[in-house]
Amino acid sequence: MSGGVCANKEMAFTGYVFANKGEIAPYLERSGEGATFDFCRRHALCLNTCVAAGYPEVDEQGVMFNSLCVVDKTGSLRLNYRKRFLFEADKTWATPGDIFTSICIDGFNVGVGICMDINPEDFDMERDTFALASHCAQSKVDVLLLSTAWCRAEGESTELGSELEQLDEIDETHYYWVWRLTPLLSSDCVFVAANRTGVERGYMFVGSSVIMTLQPLARVQSLSMTAQDSIIAAVPLHKKSKHAARIKAALNLQ
Repeated sequence: MSGGVCANKEMAFTGYVFANKGEIAPYLERSGEGATFDFCRRHALCLNTCVAAGYPEVDEQGVMFNSLCVVDKTGSLRLNYRKRFLFEADKTWATPGDIFTSICIDGFNVGVGICMDINPEDFDMERDTFALASHCAQSKVDVLLLSTAWCRAEGESTELGSELEQLDEIDETHYYWVWRLTPLLSSDCVFVAANRTGVERGYMFVGSSVIMTLQPLARVQSLSMTAQDSIIAAVPLHKKSKHAARIKAALNLQ
């Protein structure tokens, strides 16, 4: 795959649920160092593409973050984003980041978020401003990458339903994400969500990774709730630039 973006899930190589700071300590990495950065750099150079993956970060002061590193096709770290809105499983160890941001990749403006960032902070609907999507709309992003560990609510069944029930649940997940992107729905943004699958300490992850266009609203490709797989799609963008013909996106759930 030459050019474009390869997106990977939240905390891609460590698992997601940790009881406390001590438990996650062996897996922490510094920005621009460690196994996740090495993976992104190696694949960016091999595929000639930008690669993003989530990881647990620790800074020089020992502060821990749920982070996303973005490495460009030259192997250089372009962005280290820290999750702003923490889910309950993050709060046992992570500190929230302070800003949403976007970066220019191959002439395209790419926004990023991590899972709970797409929701209201602490699920507080009274203060809901669609913060991530509003930032992306104001920044006129061409692509929004959501690296995620999207799951059923704690306490819900960890059993899969019938094939038809799984298809319904995938639709519900995608419809919810689209609703949370409301400020972007009149734009030409492409939305890419990379999710994990399986069960971890009582949390059932719902897969359903997807590449979709928002104008017109359409799924380009998506995965099932259980598929351990990747999807690759060439998606036309509507930016008026000689460099803006197409972009490729891949989701790796391995």
